Amino acid sequence: MTQTLRPKFQYLFAGLLLSSLTACALSGVTVTRVDYAQQYSPQEVGAASVIPVAVHGNPFGGSDAEFRKYVIKSMQGQTFGVPVRFTQAPEQADPNQRFHVVLVFASTGSASPNTLCGAKGDRIPATTRTSGSVNLLGAFCSKDRYLSHAIARANEVPGPGSEKLDAVISQLTLNLFPDENPNNQVEVSTDGVFVN
Repeated sequence: MTQTLRPKFQYLFAGLLLSSLTACALSGVTVTRVDYAQQYSPQEVGAASVIPVAVHGNPFGGSDAEFRKYVIKSMQGQTFGVPVRFTQAPEQADPNQRFHVVLVFASTGSASPNTLCGAKGDRIPATTRTSGSVNLLGAFCSKDRYLSHAIARANEVPGPGSEKLDAVISQLTLNLFPDENPNNQVEVSTDGVFVN
């Protein structure tokens, strides 16, 4: 007979998650299709400290370079206790770089997270215009395999610099970088022996 062990930090995590969900609801942002690979480890992510981000698509027109800078700036500090600094991904990926993030502003639908992680920029179905609706696909990757992924959506998004677009980006980032892998729950038997 086993029961799930609930350390105090899980209650803190639940409180932060509840606050995040409340912020989502108040901002009109919906985050769906959230998943974490068994290999996701916040400790490894924190050790990497700098993670490049590839941003595909610009649904609001204007300078693509400025839009990418804006998106990456909006991601800073939006992780649950995982100390990470995001930077713009170089044109040619460093083959020694283990981690990276791929964000795609897509018109509709979704894509396989492993497809996002392994795809070249020109093969990712991004959008260049919007009617105010934003569909942001995100994957946190280790080489060409996903560690976490999610989709954030919102309607009536005026554009860069708006609270609503900031909320879409920050809610997606929060979901990509939790402070623990929800798949790794520690269980303890009734006689006090840990089971995994």
